[in-house]
Amino acid sequence: MFFFLPYATDRPRRRIPVMTYTLLAANIGVFVFLQVPYWLNGGQGGGPFAFRPDQPSVDSLLMSMFSHGGIGHILGNMLMLWLFGSVVEDVLGPVLFLAFYFGGQMGATLMDVSVTRAFDPAGLHIPRIGASGAIAGILGLSAVCFSRVRVRVAYFLWILFLRVGVARIQAWIFLALWVTRELAGGFVSAWMASVTGEPSVGVAHWAHIGGFGIGVLGAYALGLPERIRRHDLLSGVRYAPDDGTVRYAELSDVVRQTPEDAEAWLALARSTEGYGLSAKAAEAYARAAMLFLQQHEPEKAAQAYRAVLRYDPTFTLSAEQQFDVALGLARIGDYQGSLAALNRLIESYPDSPQVEVALVRAGDLAEKVGNHDTARRYFEQVVRRYPSGEWGDYARQKIGTLRG
Repeated sequence: MFFFLPYATDRPRRRIPVMTYTLLAANIGVFVFLQVPYWLNGGQGGGPFAFRPDQPSVDSLLMSMFSHGGIGHILGNMLMLWLFGSVVEDVLGPVLFLAFYFGGQMGATLMDVSVTRAFDPAGLHIPRIGASGAIAGILGLSAVCFSRVRVRVAYFLWILFLRVGVARIQAWIFLALWVTRELAGGFVSAWMASVTGEPSVGVAHWAHIGGFGIGVLGAYALGLPERIRRHDLLSGVRYAPDDGTVRYAELSDVVRQTPEDAEAWLALARSTEGYGLSAKAAEAYARAAMLFLQQHEPEKAAQAYRAVLRYDPTFTLSAEQQFDVALGLARIGDYQGSLAALNRLIESYPDSPQVEVALVRAGDLAEKVGNHDTARRYFEQVVRRYPSGEWGDYARQKIGTLRG
């Protein structure tokens, strides 16, 4: 005897899966407040909640995908929805997640009706019920986009002796076993229906296969496997305690293939930093800072620049880049860091056209942090070094204000 129950995944989530919660509530609400009272009042089977292929309608299809055949049916479906739906929604967002959910149901219905019409036409009048097809769409997407997520499975094994425990298996293995079971069940039910001439009843295996297929095809059509792989690499998501070296190697490949990818350089710097390779980390942070500046993202550039200084306090960008990164530091509230960056520009490029405005900006920042004497000295340098400059009148006005 063997029994297993998946109950969690090892993938961290960044936000509350609102849409997953909403779908859980909708399915449970229909079951508790509509279906159970229907059965208690003498109703049988799916009744008004089911979809019949020989009498199709949009209303019945929508109602059927929020209805279930019993407590075991809904518990199993809701568990799978929670396990994989929350993972998918966390990365794709609620809108795209919902598209795969309903797309899975459409694919499930088409596959189920097509196979039934071909091998079991007498079964077209049998009512269909359940959210399994929609959830199968989420599972299909998960199989190709989150294959390395580890699923925690509680198992019960009794062969000569009892063994109970918890295993962690990668999602692709778990889902491969699931889809193999559905394929086997689908072929067996179709064969039996063709042999006996009797309509098959029970689990709609081909609906599950149809939903799963839509999830797989939709994920590849939208390029989601590569997009999610990049997302995980750059955000530092780990699938196992020892996959840091794998992530470092993959990030190295990414920056070789796309050397202008600032986010990839930043992720590589952080990965390298974890191994204590300070020179390589500083190089990657510097590259990220320069690329962010080229992409007009001074705040991100400032953060990368600040990281470089931990390893190389003498690091200096070009005059224009140094000024831009100083502005970025000020925007993220690091006024002292911004002043230091401006001072480095002034000292490293004394003849640069950027120096005049750098002195003015430094004076403004010093005044902002309450250091009026330092601010006045910056403005006095502007007047002394650029008496006819563009900022001369502004500097003189500030000197008078600070003295007064």
